[in-house]
Amino acid sequence: MADEMVLRAQKFINSVYSSRIGMTVEENGRTGWPVMYALTRALQWELGISSLSDSFGPTTLSTLESKYPKISASTVPSADFCRIIQSALYCKGYDGGAIDGQYSDRVAPRSPNSSKTWASPASTQAAT
Repeated sequence: MADEMVLRAQKFINSVYSSRIGMTVEENGRTGWPVMYALTRALQWELGISSLSDSFGPTTLSTLESKYPKISASTVPSADFCRIIQSALYCKGYDGGAIDGQYSDRVAPRSPNSSKTWASPASTQAAT
């Protein structure tokens, strides 16, 4: 069964990041690891990490925490950065708001600085 918010996330990934991260995702409204990998790569691209990886590893986490120790409505670096967070929340089964780039009360209770939002089976391997 397709989920409209996951479909929006997939369209966002493909329209904004496909050429930046070297991949596209199927636009079918169904979440899965390829969608999370693309969101992880989009986040890495936004963080300035040059070697993109499917895994949210120690480099990604430490870069995120050093650049943005606490993400809030006043510190989220850009609307697309916020859309990545919102999309990841939806694809992991949480309410992320409207995927509109607004860091709202629906996004705030979740910790975007937590690797739990991004965790994948590959996270146990050495990763970027």
